Amino acid sequence: MRIAVVCCGTAGEVWVACAMGMGLLRRGQEVVILAPEEYRLTIEQRYGLKWAPLTFAATSHDYPREQCDRDWQWRVMRDKQTNRDWPQALKDLEHILSTAEGVIVTQTQPILSAVYCLAEKYGLPLLGLFTVPLSVTSSTCSTLTADSPLYNNTHTSRVPLLNKFSHLSALRAEWTKSLQGLIEPYRHKLGLPPLASPFGVVPLFKPQGLSIIYPMTSVVLERPPDWGYFLVKITGFLTPRPQAQKASGTSRLYHEQSTKNSIWDYSLGLFHGKPEEAVAKDTAAIADEDAQRKSDWRVAQAFLGIQSETTPTPASSSTSTSTATTPTTTTTTTLKPEEKAVLFAAGSLPVSDPKLLVALAGRVAREAKRRVIVIAGRWAEEIDKSDIDADSVCVVSYLAYERILPHCICFVHHGGYIPSVACLRAGVPAVVIARTPEQYYWGHALHRVGIAPPPLRFSTPAALASADSAFAQAISAAVGATAVAKQQQQAQSVRNKLRNSENAGDGLDKACEAVERQTVISIGCLPTQQVARSVSGVSVLMLELNQTEKALLAALLLLPLLLILLVYLLA
Repeated sequence: MRIAVVCCGTAGEVWVACAMGMGLLRRGQEVVILAPEEYRLTIEQRYGLKWAPLTFAATSHDYPREQCDRDWQWRVMRDKQTNRDWPQALKDLEHILSTAEGVIVTQTQPILSAVYCLAEKYGLPLLGLFTVPLSVTSSTCSTLTADSPLYNNTHTSRVPLLNKFSHLSALRAEWTKSLQGLIEPYRHKLGLPPLASPFGVVPLFKPQGLSIIYPMTSVVLERPPDWGYFLVKITGFLTPRPQAQKASGTSRLYHEQSTKNSIWDYSLGLFHGKPEEAVAKDTAAIADEDAQRKSDWRVAQAFLGIQSETTPTPASSSTSTSTATTPTTTTTTTLKPEEKAVLFAAGSLPVSDPKLLVALAGRVAREAKRRVIVIAGRWAEEIDKSDIDADSVCVVSYLAYERILPHCICFVHHGGYIPSVACLRAGVPAVVIARTPEQYYWGHALHRVGIAPPPLRFSTPAALASADSAFAQAISAAVGATAVAKQQQQAQSVRNKLRNSENAGDGLDKACEAVERQTVISIGCLPTQQVARSVSGVSVLMLELNQTEKALLAALLLLPLLLILLVYLLA
């Protein structure tokens, strides 16, 4: 079956999309990942999946530095990105979804709404793959308000009805302010009726039996009692495993030979339709990237004084030593707690000048008396390392989290899905510097389980290294002796719980089973024009509220009338 997975970045969304794609591919499905160009090499070369372009980016990596300072609010940058990329993004979606037989979409708006419209147009089974909770519930407040000062660390209200209304009001605000003006003209162009719901498309999943998959565990997301078991799946964290791919099917193939349907056919080769020169260039780029990663790991090893030893593993008696390759085991020295470093990763924070990040790292190194490793990513080459104290700060472009975190006492990151999962799995305390609701959600989630302080608010890039920066003070406090002893113990406890829950079942298998149940087995679980016309705001309220909440809402609405009547009678 042809299944399209649509993700427009962030890296966390691409991460879970690739994991899902690899799982479905092993089950015999044909998968294409729609993602921005910056993720093409990762999808094709590292994970062996078909890639199709999606000209829409959820991050602001391609903005000039002066705009990072001037337009630091993520909503402003997102709106500018949307206006620029929206027409081409719709063409990219139509090109692939017109030949698909099922579609999985991540949470980024307005792509989520556009994919819903196309699934309604082409009659495609639709599933959501969300890395933060978006389903309406009375147990917690909406994650769309996670960056609000009113949002507390437990993200709950004592009045369940208020929690539910926070979801609906946030969806209503997002729909009216930024989505309706884009989606309604597009629906008219597709010949679809206007949406009767004033809350957008997310509340329409439930009445149509459309499933939503959350790649999380009960450690960070307890299932609310008002979420349907069959419609909302909490599968466990999804992790793609890189695999080597042969550039098969590339001999004498050119772009003009590629048809609309050939992108789905894996038997033609992963790089069907691409010139040999393009494939060779991509392969060389991945080889250079791998070489840089190995070099960065050696730099980190030398900085921390980590010794690696590779020893041969004794072969079993049933294995012929004359024909089998001798397996090896690599072990690294374990640092003492006082020797462990603080790890920085900028992620998608719009840092206009890499020197600001290095200055913050240097201040933390001085105040906390800890060595600091900075994963600067694409900014690493722009940093003048001659100005850095080589004994206290180390700057690299890339390090695998699962490899470096065992040697770290704290992880400072932006609150993305990937670093948050890495903290939980490694049992390492964290400090989150967030700027979007999704990042705030993960910052609050890590705080709730006891391995991080409340998330810090990213205001402007210059505030990172200012003299009165709250970032350096909070990070220094987080790596202090008292905080480390408390959070380290809690982090280890969370890691053990997570290992037990993950060992009980493979989250990827659960997610793939949910996809196949919706796309292959189920009949009728499709977005329909009838629901678009009939499900109004009142219908959504009646669907989401239980009997007690309906009675309470009716009482609240009748109370002013009763007061007016009482005043009239007493007058």
